Amino acid sequence: MEATRGDRAAARLRAWAVKLLSLAVEAFAPEAGEVVGCGLALRAGGVVLHPDAAFIASETGTVALAVLVWRQNAPAHLRERRRSQLARAGVLEYWELHTEGDEHKLYQLNANGSYDPIPPDAEGMYYSAAIEALCFPVVWLRSQPGLLEMMQAWGLIESA
Repeated sequence: MEATRGDRAAARLRAWAVKLLSLAVEAFAPEAGEVVGCGLALRAGGVVLHPDAAFIASETGTVALAVLVWRQNAPAHLRERRRSQLARAGVLEYWELHTEGDEHKLYQLNANGSYDPIPPDAEGMYYSAAIEALCFPVVWLRSQPGLLEMMQAWGLIESA
């Protein structure tokens, strides 16, 4: 059986999101919580959601950051429905990642219980509210650097 190009791109992006989150938590905030990949069932009211990656905060035991990977042809109404469901579940931060292009959207929950987009700062850096130690260049969402490059960028190892 052969995997389609879209399936491989989605699987790579899911795996990369788990690597990014896991490395950041293990290196900078191991006591803050744990990162999990596919397989988590997030119950929100009568709905069960399955994020592609998630950060579960130690302090509350709840999902503080959820990642969903979308193919480019995913209907906008479906993405909006999932975003609303995650907001109702109280997920502090939501990443809507796309397998192609630069349509990635990162959101933080506001005081009204809905999501606001998170723009990068003037230097193109993204700062997470769910994982305070997590900061990375937004271009990484497109380039999906490997572990060594991320470790070098964060000063965890020296450049070769």
